[in-house]
Amino acid sequence: MSAYEHQSSMLRDEECLVKALCENGFTRDQIEVHETPQNLIDYHGQNRGQKATVIIRRKHVGPVANDIGFAMQSDGTYDVYISDYDRQKHGSAWVTELTKSYDEHVLIKQGAIMGYVYLGSKVDEFTGLKQVQFAVQA
Repeated sequence: MSAYEHQSSMLRDEECLVKALCENGFTRDQIEVHETPQNLIDYHGQNRGQKATVIIRRKHVGPVANDIGFAMQSDGTYDVYISDYDRQKHGSAWVTELTKSYDEHVLIKQGAIMGYVYLGSKVDEFTGLKQVQFAVQA
């Protein structure tokens, strides 16, 4: 059995997390969102001790994969649960890209709340950094 590693994150917004997961390899129908934490399942189909509210089931992760889970903590952030085996594909680089997508969706959401219109994103040709563009709503 592959051990689960969990890592703390700054992810807080469920809606933005789901959108980021959709941009990083999963479709909306592959992502489960639960009000109460559900058991994660290993590649044998057995319940693990870890529970999560946002789950990508193993059948969507890979042929001999374990579930990937995001568990809400008491401070409102999500801990990320990924097995050692699944870190080959969904390791730190994947989590970094997921976090970048998440941050962009949070920014877009906050901009809309403040009355800005999202115009899109582009990569700055000099710095290589992604820029999110807004306009003031008339």
